[in-house]
Amino acid sequence: MPKTDTLLAQCTIRAQRVVYGDKPGFRDMGKTMALAGRVVAFVCTWALARQELGRDLTVGEYIEWCGEPPRTPYRRLAEFRDLWPEYGTPNELAALLLAHSARGNPTPGTQIPVVA
Repeated sequence: MPKTDTLLAQCTIRAQRVVYGDKPGFRDMGKTMALAGRVVAFVCTWALARQELGRDLTVGEYIEWCGEPPRTPYRRLAEFRDLWPEYGTPNELAALLLAHSARGNPTPGTQIPVVA
């Protein structure tokens, strides 16, 4: 079975790398946690849109769905891509969260496979 962790934990680890690079230790966690929190919120909101529309989304569809000024979703998408460069959009992570929820276990600590 693959190793799993919460989306927040994975985003926090990735944000630490983005904010501080390969420098060891925990410095000011404010920037790290703020970035991780914004990305988690973006992925969860994307999952809600995906669930409502019933399909993978394009960035344009997400912008239309969320009703925010276009710059905000594009900033969040850029932050998402900083943390998750292997994905173009949050569709895959959103699908994992929705699949977990569909199994009748929508806990805040949804475990998703760790992606190195």
